[in-house]
Amino acid sequence: MDSQFALVLGLVVVGILVLIWASSRKKAKAAASLELPTSAFSKVIRVGGHRNKAALYDALRKGGFEITPEAQDIMSKPEFTLPEQVQDVEFVFMSLPDMGFPKGATRQSIIQKAEHQYGLRRCEPADGPYYRLAYGEQPRSGEGVMVAMDDLTDSGGRPRFFDHCHTANGKKLEGGGFRPNHVFE
Repeated sequence: MDSQFALVLGLVVVGILVLIWASSRKKAKAAASLELPTSAFSKVIRVGGHRNKAALYDALRKGGFEITPEAQDIMSKPEFTLPEQVQDVEFVFMSLPDMGFPKGATRQSIIQKAEHQYGLRRCEPADGPYYRLAYGEQPRSGEGVMVAMDDLTDSGGRPRFFDHCHTANGKKLEGGGFRPNHVFE
């Protein structure tokens, strides 16, 4: 199988955008072999291992994560599938200024540059909940992590993607959505 790369976007709501890229699946290249900014760093997480969506929901709840109604909605869609095998995925973090976006950019512009300049691909939808499960140490700082994936259409016909946050109300897996022209700074 060819190398596969995935992409996750992380948004720190306090005004700094940090990008989180998933690079290795199966025999894919490690992030260290990619030409990334020197400030980039990575974290490997395990994706998969739950027999069905209910088992994944249960693991998230037992991990102390709230699953918002929007996230539950898109997880219920047929397009949201769990991986058939457990995979280690390397998530790489870098900033918007490091990518050449000192004043911010739209989600689509960020994704396109990541795909074209760094050779990365979008995450599978299941990467969002699995990353949420693995990122239990997310600080309560207003930080939000937005998963760059193909949008899933919710029951109301709106495009959604997964995002994670940790606020005074706890750690959440959300089904986020922004207008296409929204600029993240």
